[in-house]
Amino acid sequence: MIERGVALLDRVCTLVEGVFVAVSGASLILMMLWITADASGRYLFDHPIRGTYEFSEEYLMVVLIFLTLSFTYVQGGHVRVTVCLQFMPKTVRRWISVLNDILGLIFFILIVVASWGVAMRALEMRVLSNNILQYPLAPSFFMVPIGSGLLSLRIFQSLIEDVWITRH
Repeated sequence: MIERGVALLDRVCTLVEGVFVAVSGASLILMMLWITADASGRYLFDHPIRGTYEFSEEYLMVVLIFLTLSFTYVQGGHVRVTVCLQFMPKTVRRWISVLNDILGLIFFILIVVASWGVAMRALEMRVLSNNILQYPLAPSFFMVPIGSGLLSLRIFQSLIEDVWITRH
């Protein structure tokens, strides 16, 4: 029963991650093209595109970073310190992995809760950027709890697999 639940969670997360990676890729391409156009305009025509830096920083980078957190976790792409682990028994390594999952899950759930409150306040107060374009910042703020929430689900899945599935 638990195995089926974990498999369903894996399928759903993989589907959502696929969409998020595509959106992040589009964000990266847009950022690359926009910054290239801005630099070209600045150096060739002495006329940069206004708001390029701010929009890239406040939207495109946030999308790129937070929507790929979970995918990077699944791929094993986050930084890990494993120098000492190779010398430890397999049981100790497994419990260190469980402890890391528990601490990571607590940390990212706290990020989800705190950032959701910030995003909701930004939405309610209609917070705008400080640049000349004055676009709303709330959608960007929601990327943090959304990306951290999906990562929390993946860490939870890993924890269940480490504790429950490997035992049975």
